[in-house]
Amino acid sequence: MTRRDIVEQLRAWCHDIKAVPASDIMDEAASEIERLRHRLRFTDNVIRSGDVATLTDAERSAVADAADRYAESVPEAAKTAATLRSLLDRLA
Repeated sequence: MTRRDIVEQLRAWCHDIKAVPASDIMDEAASEIERLRHRLRFTDNVIRSGDVATLTDAERSAVADAADRYAESVPEAAKTAATLRSLLDRLA
């Protein structure tokens, strides 16, 4: 079963006869709120500190090497390798 977005689940819950119990959806929503709060606090701390979240040269090289090796060893890995290379470009 494909996991639906928590917002979709909350909006559809009262209309869906196959909906999960309210306690399940509330637990999932609470977990998502906690995750987002943590991410927001981290981002806020980075901004306030003046630090920039970047990769070191060694980390950048390791990710590039991993992308290359993964693409060579797993035939269907081209998309994942391209995503890793895109990440490197974006963090450059």
